[in-house]
Amino acid sequence: ALYASIPFVCQRRRPVLRVSSRTRRPVLLGMFRPTILIPPILDRPEAAESLRLTLFHELAHAEAADPWFALATESASAFWFVLPQLWWIRRQMRLDAEFLADRIAAERFGPSGRYAASLLEIVADHASGVAEAQPNSFGPAGLDSPLIQRVSMLVRSPFPVERRSPSWWKWSVFAITSLAIMIATALTIRATSRSHPKSPPP
Repeated sequence: ALYASIPFVCQRRRPVLRVSSRTRRPVLLGMFRPTILIPPILDRPEAAESLRLTLFHELAHAEAADPWFALATESASAFWFVLPQLWWIRRQMRLDAEFLADRIAAERFGPSGRYAASLLEIVADHASGVAEAQPNSFGPAGLDSPLIQRVSMLVRSPFPVERRSPSWWKWSVFAITSLAIMIATALTIRATSRSHPKSPPP
């Protein structure tokens, strides 16, 4: 009932909601049959608020077609895994997708402070679990975790947020890609054979 009450602003099919004991966190899977998997701990009456936050976030991923984006990035990483720049771009673009999903979910969830506070509770639970497993694991690197960066961007974003690419960017990428393809196809390797002139007939 809670899932059905949340709007899905998209022309694609609404994802199916399933409870799975094989996952420890909510996740959106599938391209042709998108499915949201949640752990059993969220399928309780006392977890209704956390479940609502989770569903807003995962539905924002579904509206942005992020599973297709993930497939494209994984395919690019499989073909061009030797390029170290690709791994950094892949990690950064994944984090940007989380930023956008957080912003959309916060607008629909209510005041951004409530959404950020819920994320902070997740950070606190994660930090306590890590502290119990690795007591000496905290330091400067802990501040660079993706979840803490998401909370920081949500509370105080230093950059303007654009949900869609500007028109000049789309046309520039199209023009540059077309020009690069034309240059690449014009550069060919040809084997030239030198034929000796035939001697004139007597």
